[in-house]
Amino acid sequence: MQKAPSQAALSAKKPKAPALAKGDVDRELERLLLTACADGEVDKVRQVADKIHRTQEATRADALDELFGCAFARAAGANQVPVMALLLALGSAFPMLASCVAAVQFGICRLERYFPAVESELRGCFALRYVGYAAVVCVERNAVGAMRFLLERALLDDGEVLRCFELAKRKAACFDAPNPGAYRPMLMLLINAFPSLLDVCRRQRDAAVAPPALTQESALHLRALEASLAYEFQLNRSASST
Repeated sequence: MQKAPSQAALSAKKPKAPALAKGDVDRELERLLLTACADGEVDKVRQVADKIHRTQEATRADALDELFGCAFARAAGANQVPVMALLLALGSAFPMLASCVAAVQFGICRLERYFPAVESELRGCFALRYVGYAAVVCVERNAVGAMRFLLERALLDDGEVLRCFELAKRKAACFDAPNPGAYRPMLMLLINAFPSLLDVCRRQRDAAVAPPALTQESALHLRALEASLAYEFQLNRSASST
């Protein structure tokens, strides 16, 4: 009769977690930071940042940049504005992390594990800045407060704003979406910050350009939506000038 394998033998067969490469971020600190950012635990984020700061010399700078860029996007997607503000201010409390704070604003996404594609045509890695990726996640999660923070801090360039606007329009025009009208506040927020987006809509309409992923019915709804947004913008501007 064949003997059952011992517990020690079974344990030996379990796949081991990949070992950290030299200079990588400690996995437990990574988990704690990203979880705290998504949950809006400001004090916990500060505590973990302090631990990372004290072990910073053993960690590669680019690994820290990626981690804090991902942390910023996690906070943005969860609409955790206080955490976003804290991450941008960490350099004053932890001088050795100042370069990471700068990287959050200007660095490029490189690690697929941190920055997966939001949609098939919206790659993150080697395509978007950390703040640009955070903005796309804001649209995907409809995190209006976090998007407002990005706009008020002037963290996005024109191309990033346009990318977010087009994504929000597609979601608002999709009849299959559970609640497409929920994206209207996001669209109006972007238009109020960048009125030139209405000119983009006008040029697309004149050229009969519609996103290829939309059905004909959704494309017609998109044009009606754009006209409605333009009307609301003009109405609000007239009201504010009286």
